[in-house]
Amino acid sequence: MAAQPGHAPPLHDHGTWAVVASIEGKEKETMCRRNDDGAKPGYADLEQGTDGIMTAGKVSCLLTGDIHTVCNVSDGISLSLHTYGKHVNYTDRSQFDPETKSAKPFIVSID
Repeated sequence: MAAQPGHAPPLHDHGTWAVVASIEGKEKETMCRRNDDGAKPGYADLEQGTDGIMTAGKVSCLLTGDIHTVCNVSDGISLSLHTYGKHVNYTDRSQFDPETKSAKPFIVSID
């Protein structure tokens, strides 16, 4: 995936495990913990967890249910390789807004 400087997707999960390898640039990865049990549709109570910096050669391993976002904090394009346990068109990915405590489907169509 290539990202312009300042680009950051919303907080999200992947609906499966994921391995993200940084190839070029510098990205800040922010992890969050879910405090609720996920039983209430459309609701998520999140707490910010750890931050880390991804640079060339670093790898982030995410388990099913892990919630994170990344932001390109470099002056140029960042580049990373994403590997998922399932095709992302066939997972129950969610995006989260910690201010409104909301969760909704995060649909990314990949052909």
